[in-house]
Amino acid sequence: MIFLGIILFRKGTGKMEIYRWVILLHVLFAFGFFLSHGASALAMFKLRNERSHERICAIIELCKMGEPPMIISFLGILITGIAGGFIGGWWRHGWIWAALILLIAIDLLMGRYGRVYIEQIANALGMVDARATKKGVIPAQPASPEALATIVNAGRPGLMASVGLGGLAAIILLMTIKPF
Repeated sequence: MIFLGIILFRKGTGKMEIYRWVILLHVLFAFGFFLSHGASALAMFKLRNERSHERICAIIELCKMGEPPMIISFLGILITGIAGGFIGGWWRHGWIWAALILLIAIDLLMGRYGRVYIEQIANALGMVDARATKKGVIPAQPASPEALATIVNAGRPGLMASVGLGGLAAIILLMTIKPF
């Protein structure tokens, strides 16, 4: 990281050189995001066919493990994308606004249907994370197998994958073609 800072801010570094580094970081954060997000995406498909309490707990724990790197990389995507927009002078073009709005909309949809779904299952299993325990939240009694199955079956992994992949394709199209 220090090496990157030296490269970006050494005397004589041109605007285009800084822009290239920012865009490289943007792409690397995107790879990090998809790498950390992949486990959760695959887990949602696996949950639909799972009935074992222990295996569902393990899948939910895997999903929760991916959250911190996913959040960090998502913030990195936002920061480097916004910085690249300023350095590249793109904010007067419509494509960057469309891509940003689309990214935020996808995040809100994924949060509504993905994170809420995982939290509902965790609650039905009686799982409480460390943050909630510190706030005094007491784990609920695990739901009955029938109630748990109902919650697990309510997931819509196909919809989530369609929104995520379709949105990603649209954002990549906007960033590469820059249609307006």
